[in-house]
Amino acid sequence: MLSHLRFLGQRCANVARTSSISLLQRPSFTTHLTIMKPVPQLLSISRPTSLLITGTKRATPLHRCFSQKAQGYKLEDKEDREQRYQFAKKMSRCRDRKQLEKMGKQLSPFRTIAECSFVLDGLINTGQHQRALAFPERMKKQYNIQPNVVIYNKLITMCEKGGRWERALELFEEVKKHPRMEPDIRTYSATISACEKGGQWERALELFEEVKKHPRMEPNIRTYSATISACEKGGRWERALELLEEVKKHPRMEPNIRTYSATISACEKGGQWERAWELFEEVKKHPRMEPNIITYNAILDALSTTEPSHARVLYLEAVSKGFFNTQNERRENGMPKLDLHDHSEGAAETATRWWLEEQVPSMKENKQLIIETGWGKTRPMWQTSDINDRVRNVLHDMEVQILPQDNPGHLLIQYR
Repeated sequence: MLSHLRFLGQRCANVARTSSISLLQRPSFTTHLTIMKPVPQLLSISRPTSLLITGTKRATPLHRCFSQKAQGYKLEDKEDREQRYQFAKKMSRCRDRKQLEKMGKQLSPFRTIAECSFVLDGLINTGQHQRALAFPERMKKQYNIQPNVVIYNKLITMCEKGGRWERALELFEEVKKHPRMEPDIRTYSATISACEKGGQWERALELFEEVKKHPRMEPNIRTYSATISACEKGGRWERALELLEEVKKHPRMEPNIRTYSATISACEKGGQWERAWELFEEVKKHPRMEPNIITYNAILDALSTTEPSHARVLYLEAVSKGFFNTQNERRENGMPKLDLHDHSEGAAETATRWWLEEQVPSMKENKQLIIETGWGKTRPMWQTSDINDRVRNVLHDMEVQILPQDNPGHLLIQYR
């Protein structure tokens, strides 16, 4: 009996929410519903009307009284709202522009902020960045939906990944000036990261200080990691170490591999290779952390020139873990090739010396070789160094002849 009444009460509440019905619960397990406006597609009622449903086993659940084919309330009941939500969620994972356009026409007009958020994900994932940036205005004008801070956070993150730090700052300022919106820690973190990647390290540090002074906000691990990376760009290795210590002492935070990698890189840029080495050893001893390719690249940048023997050991360790695929012999046009994609400058120098000193001498054929340094879009976004120049300098030091050829991402060499 009690479970039946609970079920009935829940169904009544659902109907009340979707049909402008006010609902009053009485202690006697009797439910009163008042239809406050006419719903002719559902019930033939033209004035406010009360319905009394008593708690008996034979009572008919109220939802059966309503037509399931009420055309006037298209996609407004709970089941259809869930269908719209799931359909929009599929759009967020779409990777094909034509398919996304087709799905958008099926769902349009968008009715909730959640639907708009998923559609924005789809635009970003299909590379339609200009349309994504124009989407907040479209939400307001076409669908009468006000963008919230989640929408702006997604756009700022998109700009961060695309290297558009100026646009990221513009979006950030829009949020700050909005009368009914306030940036949250995700907004700040994404903007700091965008400034850091754009070389605007001073602005990134200013934003971090804003977060620290905010009465209702606290930096999270992403905020700290992005700020430490900014310190690296600005040569502020001391400040990077201070921030790492703050994270370590924080009662609800723990440094992650990105935090350590950024601090190691900051120490390398500041010429503090011993401190970089100590931090790398901390990572290796950590019970819940493993160095990744970024960590290895950072430490190899620190050690390749000052401690080349240690650098070679670490490089081969990284190769054994599958971070660098240089151990397997590769060929192009019949010539042995060293592929330096995903290498930092220090890793590329270490790999080149190891390959020419340990691998090439055992090859029996003609000693014309290819070293692929990569060029333009084939290089990772995080890599701002010039591997080609670094490898040329190594080859010059080793007195290896570089032969003329047309591919700017290749070095053709004649090894003695």
